[in-house]
Amino acid sequence: METIQTRKLKLDKKGDNEFYVGTSSGHGEFEFEREVAPSVRIKDVYGKSFDRMKEHLDDLADYSKYLSLFGATAPRGKIKSNIVAIGPYGCGKTEIGRAIAGDPRFIGAEVMVTDLLTCWFGEFEKNVDRVWDAAKELRKNSGDSKLVFLLMDEFDSWFNASNGHWVDNTYSRVQKAIQMKLDGVVDYEGIITVGFTNEPRKIPLSIYRRFKYVDIVGELEAGERVDLLKKFLTNGLPLSSGFREQDYRRWGLMLEGATGDVIGKVADDIHYDFMRKMIDEHPSEARKLNNYVARMQRKKEGKVDKPYVKQTMGAYLRVTPDWVEQHLQAKLAEPIIREQVDTAKRVYAEARDVMANLHMRNDAASGIVGQSCAPNSQYKQGQNIE
Repeated sequence: METIQTRKLKLDKKGDNEFYVGTSSGHGEFEFEREVAPSVRIKDVYGKSFDRMKEHLDDLADYSKYLSLFGATAPRGKIKSNIVAIGPYGCGKTEIGRAIAGDPRFIGAEVMVTDLLTCWFGEFEKNVDRVWDAAKELRKNSGDSKLVFLLMDEFDSWFNASNGHWVDNTYSRVQKAIQMKLDGVVDYEGIITVGFTNEPRKIPLSIYRRFKYVDIVGELEAGERVDLLKKFLTNGLPLSSGFREQDYRRWGLMLEGATGDVIGKVADDIHYDFMRKMIDEHPSEARKLNNYVARMQRKKEGKVDKPYVKQTMGAYLRVTPDWVEQHLQAKLAEPIIREQVDTAKRVYAEARDVMANLHMRNDAASGIVGQSCAPNSQYKQGQNIE
């Protein structure tokens, strides 16, 4: 019997929606294996801070339709369109990466630095060559009709520095290999590198310069925090009639600096508590609903009539504003959550500092962007930094 994943992969192949994951199986071996494309779409990624990056992706989609014309008329004979996205853990970087991977206009190819590490001397940097060559092969197999997006999470880990340790030489060679791929003699037209990082200061200036766009993503405004909390709470839970806009505004202020992941964790706690009460206080109805959902998932490829489920549960139990208040205060008091919020604030401060200093300082030895402040910098988020 076919699994749901197998059926989805068949549909991807029929509809030409291509997503691949990089894998190395041995000494000198690297390849991209086809996987089911994520169902996330770029338009579904939440937050105004992603708008700029979405514009870049739409531009690239248009560019991919006229590759020959763009190439023939390029002032310098080559188009640079690589992107770095900066944001803390839980801000939505992975979500937009999944959206790119699942976009049928592109070929998504995910590669992690851990896939390329090896105990063999010199093989790490050679694996860099193999990644870009494999991506070039994906593009060739598509008839050169689509752009290939190399999606690199934890992009800063490609440029590890260990304060003089012998491995620095290896990472230095890897950096040079990546630089050659991004802007070298060999033509990798149609291969777009998208790096995601929460450590912007660890990426060398010489690498930043080879990216057309550097975007700070995932930072939520007060109104966005409110809207996201509403979205999470109303997604599957029945709410009482006592929720007021002033309650949501107060909660949005309490969540200052929180990423989407932190807000999601608050909603997760409320959901878990609600379901425990539903099961304990109304076990018979909970079992009936569970059986109903299971049948619908089998019949309709995982789809469920959520309004019906919410309405049925709401006849027995509803989430109140006091319930939300209690869980929100408790969650924000947890040390790990406070640390996550503080880290998010630090990353955004560092990202803005990096953007301000891109054109000002370069450590001659390491190439790492400096930390001095440049308040009058003309460089803005998402601006071309070539």
